[in-house]
Amino acid sequence: MSSHAPDQPYDSGSHQPDLERITVVAISEHVVCHLDGEAVLLHLAKGAYYGLNSVGTRVWSLIQSPMQVSAIRDALLAEYDVEPSACEKDLKSLLDDLSKCGLIEVHERIADKLAI
Repeated sequence: MSSHAPDQPYDSGSHQPDLERITVVAISEHVVCHLDGEAVLLHLAKGAYYGLNSVGTRVWSLIQSPMQVSAIRDALLAEYDVEPSACEKDLKSLLDDLSKCGLIEVHERIADKLAI
């Protein structure tokens, strides 16, 4: 697995990896406050606050332990009335934003096995 450091954000635009190969997890250095289905996050190291709407809050709850992006997408499709392409686009955008803010760790599985 390779890991994208917070200063090297998940970038859904530069290349399109298979969502089965990408795993994300929330950083541990945060505090979250839930307000009427939404959330406010405090990045402890940066001292910065971030707001999430209800769908973003649901994603945040899912990624408290490592989760494949494809599994997040599938969970959202099961819970919300949304077109798959719109769901995937919005999810990638949210993950880009969370990564750029240093709020998630992103890991990409490079290969299942080595070719000899």
